[in-house]
Amino acid sequence: EAVVYFAMDVSSSMGERDRQLAKTFFFWVVQGLRRQYLHIEPVFVAHTIEAWEFPESEFFQVTGSGGTVASTAFQKVLEISTQRFDPSRFNSYVFYASDGANFQNDRDAAAAALAEIGKFANYVGYVETAAEQQQPPLGTETAMLFEQLEAETGLAGRYALTTPESVWDAIRAFFARPMEEAA
Repeated sequence: EAVVYFAMDVSSSMGERDRQLAKTFFFWVVQGLRRQYLHIEPVFVAHTIEAWEFPESEFFQVTGSGGTVASTAFQKVLEISTQRFDPSRFNSYVFYASDGANFQNDRDAAAAALAEIGKFANYVGYVETAAEQQQPPLGTETAMLFEQLEAETGLAGRYALTTPESVWDAIRAFFARPMEEAA
């Protein structure tokens, strides 16, 4: 059995365009996984300075205000994993979407929580909503945390979502490798 965590920043810095890109990515990933696998348990987490688990129907409607503390989302994933989805019994996949913003004083806590996720997750994917002209893409501190996890585990990846069309490119980029390994 597999559990797939979908975590998203819904803070004020995530504008409507950014939220829509992230939600579109998550929607199509969920649909694709449901067609591909019989036993999948999706878990939906949204955060600002706190994180909450949402039913799927509410997750795709949620918006927030306030700042961004990424570690709260990672801690919520760890909490849910410990309470309901023992990593020794479930294959775990985590996808996180953000515009890359995070409170500076949260860097160490976010890195530590993400490293803990990296110890049990089969794969961790990060999509960053970015303007097309943003240079360099994936140059934010949050993207660097995922780059570090990728370097340490080889089981993580990052992709910049810049347009609605880039959603499909991100899905192909993330699922080409895990699907080959799962076969």
